[in-house]
Amino acid sequence: MTGIAGLDKLLATFSPAGLEAGRYTLLVDVTEPATGALNTNSIDFTVYN
Repeated sequence: MTGIAGLDKLLATFSPAGLEAGRYTLLVDVTEPATGALNTNSIDFTVYN
């Protein structure tokens, strides 16, 4: 929580350990509890050997 109305931030970590080499897309879904609205964001990444 930022303390700023309408602005919240989330910090997370992700480890691709165990994934085969290749290109992937990480999808993150967040649901607004008050309204049930779903927000999705994504980022492409590559795992190299």
